[in-house]
Amino acid sequence: MIAVDPAHQRKGIGEGLTALAVEHIRSSDCKPCSRRDRWRPRARAGRGAYERAGFTALPLVRYYKSL
Repeated sequence: MIAVDPAHQRKGIGEGLTALAVEHIRSSDCKPCSRRDRWRPRARAGRGAYERAGFTALPLVRYYKSL
């Protein structure tokens, strides 16, 4: 999870942390990563932080049944 104090947002801090995490994952030979992140709409809005970092949003399927 990456979060930046609102007083320090929009200064590249989150992007720097994301880039560092992605580089660590690459150098560790990890495979695909994903993040369900419904709690941070600003990071997901339009061309948000995740898209700028090269992540692609995938459709989500949820199954429900009333009991």
